[in-house]
Amino acid sequence: MQSATRRRVSLSGCLAIGLTLLMLVIGLVSLLRPSGSGGTSFDTSPYALDLAKEAYQWRKNHRTTDHNFGNGAIILEYSDGSAPSVYPSPMYEGRDGPPDDINAFHSERLTHENYILPMLAQLRRNGILAKASRVDIIIFSQYHVCPVCQRQMRNWQDQQRCQAGSANVFLTIWELAQEFYPLARDPRKRPQPPVNDVGDIQTVDIPFVEQPTPVWTPTP
Repeated sequence: MQSATRRRVSLSGCLAIGLTLLMLVIGLVSLLRPSGSGGTSFDTSPYALDLAKEAYQWRKNHRTTDHNFGNGAIILEYSDGSAPSVYPSPMYEGRDGPPDDINAFHSERLTHENYILPMLAQLRRNGILAKASRVDIIIFSQYHVCPVCQRQMRNWQDQQRCQAGSANVFLTIWELAQEFYPLARDPRKRPQPPVNDVGDIQTVDIPFVEQPTPVWTPTP
C-alpha cells in the first residue's frame, strides 16, 4: 500500500514538473514570437504612434480635404545597445488614381516608392546600413488600408530587402484603429479620432512574400 502511494505521489510530482516546464516553454515562445505585420519582434509601436500624432496635427491644418495623410520611417538598431537611428519620411497626402491604377497616389504607396526605397538605397551606398544589426520600416496611414494596397504590400518587404541588400529588414504597416471619413454622410464619422496612445492605432496583417535576398553581414 505504501509503495502504491509513493508511486502516486511520484507520478503527481512528475506531472507537476512537466506542466511547469510546459508553461515555461510556452512563455518563452510567446516572447520570441514575431509580432507586427512584418514578422519582427522589435516593438515599433512607439514610433508608429509618433507618426500617427504627426499625421493628426497635419490634418488639423488641412481640414477641408478628404484626402488621406500618411508617412513612414526607417529605424536602424545596433547590437551594441546604442539608441536607434530614425529616418522619418515627409507627410504624403493620398488620393485615388485612375481606374487602371487606383492606388497610384495612395499615401502608403507614395511613402514606399518615393521615400523608403530611395532612402534605403542611399543609406546602403553610404555604408550606414552595414553598421546596423537590424532595420525596421514603418508605414502609417490614417485611413484603413484598401484591399488593392494590401495585395501590393505583400511584395513591399521583399523590395525593401533587395534595396537594402539584407534579409534583416522588417516592414510593419500601421493605421488608425477607428475608421473615419471627413465627408461621411454620418456626421459622427467625420471628425478624425484622437491619437493619445498605442491603443488608438493598429497593425495591418500582411502576409509578406518571402524571397531569397543577398547575404548581409553587419560590421561588429
